[in-house]
Amino acid sequence: MPLNSNEVLALAYADLACYGAAMYPGFEMAAHHEIIIDALEEIERGSIRRLMIFEPPRHGKSLICTCLFPAWYLGRHPDRAVITATYGQELSDSFGRRVRGFVTDPRHQAIFPECQLAADSSSVGRFDTKAGGSYYAVGRGGALTGRGGNLVVVDDPLKDREEANSETTRRGLHDWWNSVLYTRLQPGGAIVLVQTRWHEDDLAGRLLREQPGEWTVISLPAIAEVDEGWRKAGEALWEKQYPLTTLEQIRTAIGSSAFVSLYQQRPVPAGGGVFKREWFGTYRETPPSFKKVVQSWDTAFKKGIENDYSGVHDLGRNPKWLLLAARLAGARLVSGTETSSRNSGRPVEAGQDPDRRQSEWSKFDPRATKQHEIPSATH
Repeated sequence: MPLNSNEVLALAYADLACYGAAMYPGFEMAAHHEIIIDALEEIERGSIRRLMIFEPPRHGKSLICTCLFPAWYLGRHPDRAVITATYGQELSDSFGRRVRGFVTDPRHQAIFPECQLAADSSSVGRFDTKAGGSYYAVGRGGALTGRGGNLVVVDDPLKDREEANSETTRRGLHDWWNSVLYTRLQPGGAIVLVQTRWHEDDLAGRLLREQPGEWTVISLPAIAEVDEGWRKAGEALWEKQYPLTTLEQIRTAIGSSAFVSLYQQRPVPAGGGVFKREWFGTYRETPPSFKKVVQSWDTAFKKGIENDYSGVHDLGRNPKWLLLAARLAGARLVSGTETSSRNSGRPVEAGQDPDRRQSEWSKFDPRATKQHEIPSATH
């Protein structure tokens, strides 16, 4: 039996998914969207105060979390204050424009008749309601003096890989979070941090280390790594939009390390996930004699400028250390000979440094990790 208009309005008032369907033509409820919406509704009810959502790019997180949810929250609580933040003011204003568009839509006002904009609210990124509530959109680093928030939504506080790899940018973000944004939270207020994971020390990573146990975390890898109840290991998060074939193409295009971070929400440490950078030391003195020597080649078979370089390592082992005795890098296969763009096209011999820099010896302490037997070789 079809619902009448009053029943539709009542459903949209009570249920965020129904509100999305009413306000956004073509709104799609995939299985992972249901998980997100259930958690956001718990935020609105006050049963969750700190929520993190990790999701791959272009999987619907911003529409639901940063546009529809703030408008629905204000509709249910027109006397409360909402702050949304992103990596930049331009993006924040774009989201603010959409929130304002929802709030001023006749459908929203039919659903929430008490949620009306104040007459003097003309900005896309900041407006007040007649009931005393407010909405404010700010970019990372922006001022929030005089602003408070019952709900704070932070969506992708880092723009890209370059920002994520910058210790200065990450430190500035953490400082702004601690000294500006967090201090604007009203007593009993809630925070939603929704992002794609870029780095192990991004905002989510830092907060999880500093505030263990305080956050409810929803991590949604593009490809399930374990059985999750609603999907099995190996299945895509949003099969309709991003089937496995598409995800594998993305993995090939951006590389495994970036895919694991951005799409699987498991950022890989800069020093490696198995071998840690701090396990290695360097020195320039001649190493002691070796009992075993192993040579390892990683060869390039294509000559295009976009293809990888070749590399060779001479690994020497004495009773205490595994030593990197030589390294070759910067060469590609061109007409059957290994050449380097920095070596004027001349053949590069094993052990020759294409950059003509003084070679460094690297010392690795094998006691720091489990040993794997390496086939022996002698010179």
